[in-house]
Amino acid sequence: MPNNSYKWASGGLLGSAEDLVRFGFAHLRTEFFSQTTLDLLLTPQKLVSGKETGVGIGWRVGLDASGRRIIHHGGSLDGGRAMLMVFPESGVAVAMLANMYADFGEKDAAAVAECFHR
Repeated sequence: MPNNSYKWASGGLLGSAEDLVRFGFAHLRTEFFSQTTLDLLLTPQKLVSGKETGVGIGWRVGLDASGRRIIHHGGSLDGGRAMLMVFPESGVAVAMLANMYADFGEKDAAAVAECFHR
């Protein structure tokens, strides 16, 4: 397996699914980030044309198939796949990890989250 430690944002960190869920939940409280910072991170950026991109700063921002607000980020790198999806209003977070390329993503995380919505 290649050494990805120089790729801090995409492969230089080690964590568990529980770590990711805790990180996701931290984005729901102002004890971790101020409300001003959270607003900045979770507000979709706009193109010069004014069209929203659906991406904040480090987070994709949108709605799931049921119209619930979601923030999420996922990706793949040599030897791994990760997805973190957070539903701010219902307080649900789903982390999915694999130590190989696995074909899962947003739809799969949303399907797992369905089991936990109030």
